[in-house]
Amino acid sequence: MIALSFAHSGTGGGNVESIALALGLVLLGLAFLVQRSLDRRVSILLVVLGLVAFVGSFTFLKNVGGGTTITVQGQEFEEEELQDAVAAICTARNEAATDPEAAQMAFLDRAHLPLHVIAAAVEDEDRALSGDLLEAKQAVEEEFAGTADPEDLVDQLEELLEVTVEALQVLEIPASTC
Repeated sequence: MIALSFAHSGTGGGNVESIALALGLVLLGLAFLVQRSLDRRVSILLVVLGLVAFVGSFTFLKNVGGGTTITVQGQEFEEEELQDAVAAICTARNEAATDPEAAQMAFLDRAHLPLHVIAAAVEDEDRALSGDLLEAKQAVEEEFAGTADPEDLVDQLEELLEVTVEALQVLEIPASTC
């Protein structure tokens, strides 16, 4: 796997495809603007590089720097993002007894949205499991919404962890408990 680090992607705003698209457009625009002031060979090089980056963003650079993706309701999600939900649930479970607020932040920041995606993805193959996942997620959210009892919260997160791992296994996405 190729791991590239760009300033824009560090904020969650870019991936290799979008950066290549932007680079291609910039190079093509630059070639157009400087075509008369630079050597013709430089302009041709800028056009060629711009076209390669532009076309590459839609073809051979697709998923470079990223893992396998899964398409859910027309949107692509990286398997790593869905697997990270398991790690976030583990973090939340480990912090629940001593710091329920930190547990809630870990859950909301990294697990909440991926759990919706996992439930939607598994729904066609196992509707009951999808429902179990959403019910377990709801139970955790209700525990966070009230005055969280640490023991109940740990139990709810453990149940959510188990059903999430089971759902990922149905989707053939490698996952294990903490």
